[in-house]
Amino acid sequence: MITPLSNIKPFINFGFGTTSKQAATGETVTIWLDTIYNQKAYTFNTNAQDATITKISNYEYHLTYTQPGNYQVSLTANTIDKTTSLESNILTLTVV
Repeated sequence: MITPLSNIKPFINFGFGTTSKQAATGETVTIWLDTIYNQKAYTFNTNAQDATITKISNYEYHLTYTQPGNYQVSLTANTIDKTTSLESNILTLTVV
């Protein structure tokens, strides 16, 4: 069975499938999008409250937190025509 691309949930991780991580305050953490999308048909938004986000590409993002705490990170892939919005899995980041 072939699953239409518009129904595939984005999968993000910290690298090698890791979905939880601990980092030091001010440390840059890399988030990877493993799901392949047509970059001309989708836009991507990283949801990381209180983080400084640097987009390296549609598949790589750098996050930096200046305050300790527990944070949840996700990504949304939206079609250009805004008819489909796909929410990724949630990552857990503990900043100490």
